[in-house]
Amino acid sequence: MASALLGPTQAHLTRLPGEIHGLIRRYLSNRDVKNLRLTAKFFHRIAHLRIDRVFISANPLNIAVFEAIAQHDVYRAQVTEIVWDDALLPANRREYHNLDEDEEETVYWHEPIDRELGTNESDEEDDTWPRWFRKACEESLMVRYHWESVNHKRPDIPERERQFAALLPLGESWEYYQDLLRQQQGVLESGGHIRALEAAIDRFPSLRKIIITDATHGRLFTPLYDTPMIRSFPRGFNYPLPGRASSEVTQPACVPWDETGRAWQGFRVMMDLLAQNRDAGRVTELQVNAFPLRGGLNYRLFEEPCETLTNFQTVLRQDDFESLHLDLQVDADDDQIEVFNGGLLRQTLACAAGGKGLKRLALATNNDGPPWSMLPYPSLQTLLDPSNLQRLEHLSLSRIPFRDQDLVALLAALPHSIRTIHLADLTFIEGTYSSLLLLVRDTLDWQSRNPRPHLTIINENHLYVPGPMIWIEKEIDRFIYESGINPFGEGPEPRWATGYMGVIYDTFDPDYRLPNLDPRGLLDIGLLQGDPSDPLFHRSPEDQQGMEALGIIPPRT
Repeated sequence: MASALLGPTQAHLTRLPGEIHGLIRRYLSNRDVKNLRLTAKFFHRIAHLRIDRVFISANPLNIAVFEAIAQHDVYRAQVTEIVWDDALLPANRREYHNLDEDEEETVYWHEPIDRELGTNESDEEDDTWPRWFRKACEESLMVRYHWESVNHKRPDIPERERQFAALLPLGESWEYYQDLLRQQQGVLESGGHIRALEAAIDRFPSLRKIIITDATHGRLFTPLYDTPMIRSFPRGFNYPLPGRASSEVTQPACVPWDETGRAWQGFRVMMDLLAQNRDAGRVTELQVNAFPLRGGLNYRLFEEPCETLTNFQTVLRQDDFESLHLDLQVDADDDQIEVFNGGLLRQTLACAAGGKGLKRLALATNNDGPPWSMLPYPSLQTLLDPSNLQRLEHLSLSRIPFRDQDLVALLAALPHSIRTIHLADLTFIEGTYSSLLLLVRDTLDWQSRNPRPHLTIINENHLYVPGPMIWIEKEIDRFIYESGINPFGEGPEPRWATGYMGVIYDTFDPDYRLPNLDPRGLLDIGLLQGDPSDPLFHRSPEDQQGMEALGIIPPRT
């Protein structure tokens, strides 16, 4: 009888097998599923939202949604990961810039940005909004101009253009932002987010993963996670992005580890709850992940024993613990040498799974290129003990300085279970990309293995845009396993390290995938338009020859 209340098309849909309904819904977003549930009682009964991730942060809306899902018997059973959104909205200039009291900021004025903000240089002293807020909104928009230079014919660009076209006046954004700050301060003072997590962490029977990150907000209108808080923002809302996903990258100094302050509160709270087994031992994967923002956990946690470090080690020691992603914020000087040489980080990693070791390990710092060749440096041996990595399947190292021979010695000591190795933004004390690949090909036994390990080198995009990264994999496989040429050349300089090869992926946009080609290559495949005779599309004979040799482009006939 229910079908009599439906239209002809809906009535036919109700007669389809449940398996077909499931296949159809797999292609619908949660927003589409919500609309489908409103069309008929039948669809309201069978079409459930796919909720495998919940968010907790110092925001009342995020807390309310978290608690509602934890109380829903259907949705809470789907949840496999909890994301602690550690991104706090900056309340003043010092919080946004990480400045000392006497440190000055440099303010730049950009005419196109001024027009979009609805302001101009004479507004610098306007009392309607503070200058730091205007500068922060300006930085968020500057990323747009950098990224547009390489974003060609993207199908999602029109939607984002509509967001930019609806950009709120700065005064309206500031008024809305102040309300967000009041809400955030109220939660921080009451500890409501901590209480909500404590009460609900055991209510997710499928929970496996914890993610702690301050990169949630991503870039303007392109968040890493579309949290309830972010979804509630009015269209065109511009604001200071927590985590500084802007065109400016800094490496702030690390203060001594604090067991009571708001900094790294998410990590302290999570480690305390997991060490008490409040998750019923379900969590087997932990990520302290800054994504592309070069932040992370204060490495001074490993300076001397403390309660949080003890809790962290207790969590890792669980017999079935498998995966750790650990991004570390380090000092930009040789202070980090003393901390790492103290051995607490190495001991902590070695205790994983009761000494059996991890299956997946990602270790990164936010090193910004100090002159490592002139300093003592933390060797790989001070960070990792290969004897405790004997069931490792994936290894990722990022922004860690090393000698090429030391890294190859580590790779040689890894078990045959290793499948993938990711090396991101390498800092060489000795050697180059080229010499590293030569050592891998000529000294390791990877060619005889089945399955073979796959090495990927990941570089920044050099456009001052956080998120997009160049992944170089196929070219490396051809060199190691198929007698191809070295993608980084044979000379002392890493000739192709920033050249045209690999694929660009965007951390903040999982659907983004673009060949890393020069303008002529983008023109040839239709992602750029223009006159082929324009100097912009000129390709030198050397580049043409190199790209043909690497198989990036077909040979000219």
